[in-house]
Amino acid sequence: MTNYIEYLCDLYVKYMALTGATEDELWARIGKQIKSKFRLKKRTRNHLSSERFLDLVDFLIYEKLTVTPVGKKHLRNGTKLCLSFDEFRRAV
Repeated sequence: MTNYIEYLCDLYVKYMALTGATEDELWARIGKQIKSKFRLKKRTRNHLSSERFLDLVDFLIYEKLTVTPVGKKHLRNGTKLCLSFDEFRRAV
């Protein structure tokens, strides 16, 4: 599950690279947004329980990836935004 979350976060960083922000800034931004959304305070996204996994996946895909420039293009073209969790597990 952790690897899938890292995959989604990495996609966010790649998709947002067109905005001109540095990779470090984007990693910090997504980390802070996850901490705020899930009220983690000093803990990281890896400290979320497995019960909240689907909530985090939904947040990353529907609230973060779909609003990136690349994500919007995928939605317009009707192409897949990312691998599903099952597809990711089979690919690894």
